[in-house]
Amino acid sequence: MVEYYYDICIPIFEATSNNFTCNFLNVNGVAYIVVTDPRATGRPPCCIFQKPWNPPAPNFLQTAAGVKYNGTGVLYTRPVYWWVLDDPEDPAGPFGYSFFEDTCRSSSTNMNCTPSQFFFRATTGFASQFFDDYKVEKPDPSVFAIPDSCNTAQECDV
Repeated sequence: MVEYYYDICIPIFEATSNNFTCNFLNVNGVAYIVVTDPRATGRPPCCIFQKPWNPPAPNFLQTAAGVKYNGTGVLYTRPVYWWVLDDPEDPAGPFGYSFFEDTCRSSSTNMNCTPSQFFFRATTGFASQFFDDYKVEKPDPSVFAIPDSCNTAQECDV
């Protein structure tokens, strides 16, 4: 999995500003923050955010403990379903997920929906990620190439 932050980096750093661009790259259970912008003064070119780390499975709404339906809303003029994972013991939470209602198809064993938004606790309040032009397709393997700058990466100083 890879996430591209084109305006500001993922707002999880207490030690430095997030006023730079970056990629969040998950390869073989390791999550890297890869700096893609020279504005990132004081940041290493690559650091390990978490190990082990894996993105949620496609069926996490059915399998994750504590995920609860939280109602409906509207995003980009389209109705959405909201789900929240809020574990009071987890200082990183809560996490919220919305899915476009008109894309949800369910069967007796699975519910498939197009994601529209994800929110999480950040260094100052909450951060939201909005999904644009979401597609389920196998990416080119080059997407998961680990940059040379990550060969000697240390843990991120979040």
